[in-house]
Amino acid sequence: MKLLQPNKLILIGASTGGPSDIKKILKSLPDNFNSPIIIAQHMGDEFIASFASHMDANTHLSVKVAHTLEVLNSNTVYIVSKHSRIIQEDTKLLFEIKTDSKDIYNPNINALFTSCSHISPEIDILACILTGIGDDGAKGIGTLCAIDASCIAVNEACSAVYGMPQRAKEVSKDVKVLSIQEIINTINKFGVN
Repeated sequence: MKLLQPNKLILIGASTGGPSDIKKILKSLPDNFNSPIIIAQHMGDEFIASFASHMDANTHLSVKVAHTLEVLNSNTVYIVSKHSRIIQEDTKLLFEIKTDSKDIYNPNINALFTSCSHISPEIDILACILTGIGDDGAKGIGTLCAIDASCIAVNEACSAVYGMPQRAKEVSKDVKVLSIQEIINTINKFGVN
């Protein structure tokens, strides 16, 4: 039997105030960190490449903009745009990105998170909602909680805006509410082999 690669996946959704928290997370990653991280940070398409470049300078992992049909690799941070989904082909995970989508959020956190609820249960998933306005990510984190993925959201004290994490917490009692330092610790522990 072929093993799925990667066998772990970290998903992060953020909006207003998110970049500074994402930077803290990426700076903290230990040398033996081995899980791919997929980040959906609300922003205009014109800023995504420079955001990825800035984040790349703050971690020892490779940070890149995700492209459609790109295969996910361990030790890599992917910044998504538009309506990005994760699909499974045989033993690999790939990005599927619809550039003609009319989503109100760019990128759409719900689309990313929900797509991961359909991949193999052999893959461990950690989903995280950081600070932001609105409710993007709540529906997606609900679908992930339903398949027993680990789901966390930042607490109010650590949020620039408490909209998205609050909605995520309301969707399922299984969403753990943590400080940003506790989120960093959880991600670091989860991402090490």
